[in-house]
Amino acid sequence: RRTARERAADASPATTQRLAKRLVDDPLDALAHLYARVTPAIHAYASLRLGERWLGPEDIVAEVWCRVSGHLADYDPSRPFRGWVFGFAQRVVKEAQRALARSRTLDLRPKDGEATSIMSLIPAAITSVSARVAHDEGIRRFVRWVRDELSEYEREVLLLRGIQGRALADVAKALGRTERAVTVCWARILAKVVARKAPPDVLDPGA
Repeated sequence: RRTARERAADASPATTQRLAKRLVDDPLDALAHLYARVTPAIHAYASLRLGERWLGPEDIVAEVWCRVSGHLADYDPSRPFRGWVFGFAQRVVKEAQRALARSRTLDLRPKDGEATSIMSLIPAAITSVSARVAHDEGIRRFVRWVRDELSEYEREVLLLRGIQGRALADVAKALGRTERAVTVCWARILAKVVARKAPPDVLDPGA
């Protein structure tokens, strides 16, 4: 049986980056493991940004990974993989928000060339992570708690720092706050999150 320390090591940003560096030599295996590792965070992010009234978070997850798989050749292994993936997640969510504002459906049909996406080669046992996450009651409770208990400012700090894993200085700039103010806010949020035992893989281990 694996120890808590071993599980924590597997979830660490360093481990994620080791997997990301393998994308060059063994893209299928590396992407499969990275998919399982980052999907819970994307699902929570989409749920908090969009809610569940219109487009299921699992649809956002699928679109994000489709785009990621189509741009693997552009990935720079010196960059944090999680942050790179969330660049796609932000764009997909913004497209969904614009479509919602116009009361129309976001077109998630396969684009030209996507039929041969590497995602279609990943075993169903791995990609089924998204379906399991969609029905994960722990993630649902966490999302409801964030919506109901945190202020708008705290939610933004949680999304940018805790889920996306962005640096505190970057979060401060995005929110128009001082880095000290964001640091204090994040410490307060983290204490609450730890007390509630947030679901694994939702928060960036390095945050």
